[in-house]
Amino acid sequence: MLNGVRLSNRFLSSHHRLAGAEHRKNTARYRARSSLTETQCIGHAGVVTTRRTQRADVETFSAEFRKRFGETEVLDRVEAAHAKLIALRRESIFIPDLVPEAENGMPFVPVKVLFLMQIALRRASELADAMVRDANAFAYTPVWTNARSIFELAALLYDAKERISVILQKWEDKTYYDFCDHLDAVLLGFKSMEWHPKSPEHPDLVVITRNILTLIDRITAKHIPEFRSMYDLLSEVAHPNYMGMMEQYMVARDELNIEFVDRPVERNSLAIKIPLEAAHSALEMLVLSVSQYDGWFRDFVTLCQKHVPPAEPKA
Repeated sequence: MLNGVRLSNRFLSSHHRLAGAEHRKNTARYRARSSLTETQCIGHAGVVTTRRTQRADVETFSAEFRKRFGETEVLDRVEAAHAKLIALRRESIFIPDLVPEAENGMPFVPVKVLFLMQIALRRASELADAMVRDANAFAYTPVWTNARSIFELAALLYDAKERISVILQKWEDKTYYDFCDHLDAVLLGFKSMEWHPKSPEHPDLVVITRNILTLIDRITAKHIPEFRSMYDLLSEVAHPNYMGMMEQYMVARDELNIEFVDRPVERNSLAIKIPLEAAHSALEMLVLSVSQYDGWFRDFVTLCQKHVPPAEPKA
């Protein structure tokens, strides 16, 4: 476990260096149940999209868990990052208002990315709520598994955001169309051929989803050297491996005296410190990805209009 703590510290340090000022400027703590007034998202081209008034209700760590855990700054950071993510929610998207060019058959890829971002952040929020509820119940394995799932969503959106960044920096047709294929795969892909919902009209149209490990390895190679290692550490508990079972659910007093543990976190509340820290970084990566793409949206629309033949407008 000590090696895991060291890896966690290296990953967190690398993550914060990567994010830099863009990431750190939003570190003011949110209260967990914060009223959100009507917000405005201003893209690079100055176009404003208004989000509707809503409340961001996120699960909070209980007073009992905070007292037992002790390191409350970790818990504050998780709640703050979750609240920032919720603040980026769009209640709905009305495409003619968001993209007036759509009436003229503009490329639809920039809007599809919005779909991906909004769907993923909702899944991440649901997982974060579940993770906090499990922590409050002093559960062990569910906190690790939920943190790993949030980590996977962070990889999905961060990778998409970085692919778009490359397109914005230098347009190449192949890079754009490769991204189109990738976007279809992560939005519509299916892994199990047995359960694939094949279309009767198009029985041969089967979209295979992307393997999340491929995306994690891309991020590791290009951006965060410790990213795959941190994911592998979370997986050690998410899977029924040694660290997820033997190490936490039994104690060998001696060779002949074995004691079983029902709730490892009640014995040691810091047993879930690593996944909570990883979840915080993953939530911040989600915030960074969604907010940066919001800022790039108009530029991406303009670039696609310039280089991609428009789709046929609807009659």
